[in-house]
Amino acid sequence: MIVAWLFGGLGSLLTKRNPSLSNKISYIFASIGSFFGILTALLLFISSDPFIIPEWQVATHISFHFSIDELSAFFLFLISVVGFIVSIFSPSYVQKFNGKKNVALLGIGYNLFLLSMVGVVIAANGFTFLVMWEMMSIVSFFLVIFEHEQRDVRQSSKLYVIMTHLGTGFIIVSFLLLFLHQGTLDFAALHTIRDQLSIETKNIIFTLALIGFGTKAGLVPLHIWLPRAHPVAPTHISALMSAVMIKTAFYGLLRLVNDLVGVLSLWAGILVLILGIITAMYGILYGVVQSDIKRFLAFSSVENMGLIFASYGTALIFTTLEQPVLASFALLAALYHTLNHAFFKGLLFMGAGAVYNATGTRNMEKLGGLIRYMPRTALLFLIGALAMASIPPLNGFISKWLTFQSLLNLPFYSDGNSWLSLLGTMSVVALLFVGALVALGIIKLFSIIFLAQPRTNRVERAKETPLSMRIAMGFMVAFIVALGVLPGLIISYIQRITSMFYPDVTISVKEMFTLQTITKASSTISPIHLIIAFIIIGLITLLALTTTVGKSKYETEEPWACGVALRPEMSYSGMSFSHPLLLIFKPIFGRSFTSRMFEQRVVFMMHLRKIFTTILYDPIVRSVMFMSRQIRKIQDGSIHSYLAYIFITLVVMLLIVTQS
Repeated sequence: MIVAWLFGGLGSLLTKRNPSLSNKISYIFASIGSFFGILTALLLFISSDPFIIPEWQVATHISFHFSIDELSAFFLFLISVVGFIVSIFSPSYVQKFNGKKNVALLGIGYNLFLLSMVGVVIAANGFTFLVMWEMMSIVSFFLVIFEHEQRDVRQSSKLYVIMTHLGTGFIIVSFLLLFLHQGTLDFAALHTIRDQLSIETKNIIFTLALIGFGTKAGLVPLHIWLPRAHPVAPTHISALMSAVMIKTAFYGLLRLVNDLVGVLSLWAGILVLILGIITAMYGILYGVVQSDIKRFLAFSSVENMGLIFASYGTALIFTTLEQPVLASFALLAALYHTLNHAFFKGLLFMGAGAVYNATGTRNMEKLGGLIRYMPRTALLFLIGALAMASIPPLNGFISKWLTFQSLLNLPFYSDGNSWLSLLGTMSVVALLFVGALVALGIIKLFSIIFLAQPRTNRVERAKETPLSMRIAMGFMVAFIVALGVLPGLIISYIQRITSMFYPDVTISVKEMFTLQTITKASSTISPIHLIIAFIIIGLITLLALTTTVGKSKYETEEPWACGVALRPEMSYSGMSFSHPLLLIFKPIFGRSFTSRMFEQRVVFMMHLRKIFTTILYDPIVRSVMFMSRQIRKIQDGSIHSYLAYIFITLVVMLLIVTQS
């Protein structure tokens, strides 16, 4: 696996003078490396024996060490499968850069990106983890800034590299604090002595790690880089970043907290749950009002990471309350949604890339009617959108059901804590609110892009996606359907991961797919029974309408448009979908409408207030810039001033040394 990815980068570099050959070599070796990654993960799941790579000692307390246990194998499988599929998609997509950009650099970065992500999840000590994490951050930055001639790309990449290194700083401090108290960074050793940590130290390490990993995961208010970096990156890079890279943050927090630190205070789980719910609501609320396809999908990734962390926070709460069965169930829901989101979001990003490849635009308002020109792509895209909206029997429904059930346990089991019960109830309601907005979002996304009439001539020039890109999207569809139809098989493997943290806990698959509460008067509702009931009700309704109402009679007439000829651009637009939300949530979005009238046309512009940027980040930036301008005044260009600064510094240091 590792050799294939290294050869992919090297081969791409050696053949850089032939862009077509370089493109093929880089992604062929990337797919080979991903294939061996899949085999490695599957072999470990079959054998259950951890795989350990011999340690390479660099210096005292510093060594490179890799090992693969069942948690690492789960994320290794996820990265490798998505990497394999995206590697099939990429060559046809990257062809458009031939002769315009250095595709060899893109191929090198792509292979190193896969290698670094796998290195993060198989690291066996803190030093190795931090090195691979930094490598992942730097490589992804260069991939995001690939089209650096565009101003928006440069600004978004700058924000990304600032935020990702800010998060890395907090992660480094959390590991240093762990080393200070435990004297080692080896994960196996830390696991055995984690009970020696005081609860105060655990909480401090957790807080630092949550800020660090939360930045990479896109948790509110640390999310500001994600909706800007993902859209400007090449599409196959966006697919990897959204489908798997941000999941490494969840892996890192799970490894550090559950494996190396242990049980936390109750407030830690509550904090993660609240952040997850707020992130989910904020992400989908801002996603629905977007006109850029990839920006909508980026905000949707924020929403889904919020759902994952909401389940994880529930698991931490139940762990503190000493309810291992419920904690294991909530963690399983988080892991399952981690898996499911990777496939339907990877499919949707590839679909967005196919649309952009065919039309040259990501703006929904300039599309429409693409289903006539790209019918197969439209069908594949629709399946991904339905999975994101949790429509059964696709995979999104299964993990959302598990998430809903894990949150539903909180109101019924709160250990006499009324506030915790209220939090659980509000979380369930928030999840339903998020689900409704997701449904609105996918209706807007698919209908505005693929249905109605073409709004511009860009659509009329569109051609069906190349076969290799459709094959890759088809693989994603296969996983989406399999994870939705055969959840029991996957869950049995995920339970082996949860048993690492909650041993001797086994939940039957039947219990997972029934709606149960902790109260004595609990009821059981199977989702399968619900689906059957909906089908029966639908058939009865259809039968009643056809027998009692009869065949409808209608006449075709020209639509009336106030005497103006009806044109495609006058059809229902994406803004029409968003307008009610913009009015309802005006305190959040701010004043968002301006229009300018000219002789022959009206220009409509929408400005959305980024509430966390306005309230939190802009004041910080202004304060830092003000302080920088004041500090810069001491650089007056005078040698006498600089000698005085040196003299004063020496005097202060001598006074400090003397007193100590």
